[in-house]
Amino acid sequence: LLRGPAARPLLAAWRPGSAADRSGLDPEWLDDLRVFALLRVVSRRGRPRYDFAGPPDERPAGTLPWFDAPAPGRRRRRILFGHWAALGLTVRPDAVGLDTGCVWGGALTAMRLADRRIEQQENVE
Repeated sequence: LLRGPAARPLLAAWRPGSAADRSGLDPEWLDDLRVFALLRVVSRRGRPRYDFAGPPDERPAGTLPWFDAPAPGRRRRRILFGHWAALGLTVRPDAVGLDTGCVWGGALTAMRLADRRIEQQENVE
């Protein structure tokens, strides 16, 4: 989808409050992009909260990190994710957070999938 003709209008319209034209765009596509880019915490009932990007210990009351929300079957898989610099490097059996804030002066972090080795390159700015 992000390589096709809908990519440009979709990327222009995905943020809440965007004035971009949403006609012809599937609302589920917009929701998916919001989850990928903005979701860090959910309510105890699993409802998304897009208004928080800080460290987990400062999250709003009654919320939990999205990867701690109950999700049947997810514990059998390892999810690699980024876009939560305040979380920092997080390595668990079910979830690996790789965003270590390179854009903010931290390291660039990657995981080699073959052996799950973590590699980091310090920011050379």
